[in-house]
Amino acid sequence: VDLLPGGLEPLLRQSPDQERDSEWREGGWRFPLGTMQSTLVPDHMDMREDRIILFTPVTDELREFVYKVRAVNAGKFQIPPVYAEAMYDRNLKAISVNGDTLTIDPPDFYTQPVTETARRNTVP
Repeated sequence: VDLLPGGLEPLLRQSPDQERDSEWREGGWRFPLGTMQSTLVPDHMDMREDRIILFTPVTDELREFVYKVRAVNAGKFQIPPVYAEAMYDRNLKAISVNGDTLTIDPPDFYTQPVTETARRNTVP
């Protein structure tokens, strides 16, 4: 389970026909989240607004699931730890260390005064 810091949401990748990387097209269907750098291919995935839940068999290999997120709010956020537990053996569990603090700066659009030109471009 990967809890997302406040202000972030998962960024779904483009569909294979829109993807520029030919490896995605050759590999067939993939989960709509994850990148080619991932070494973990989950059996099932549940995406929620505040977390990503991956279901995969336990192995002795170190594997990573890499995905992109989009900032939707500016501010300072704490990165929560990732944790895992076995479905049928509650004694088998792991948790990562707490992450750093993530600071998301507001875009220049919000910090600059809105001009008449900008209003005409954004209001129909």
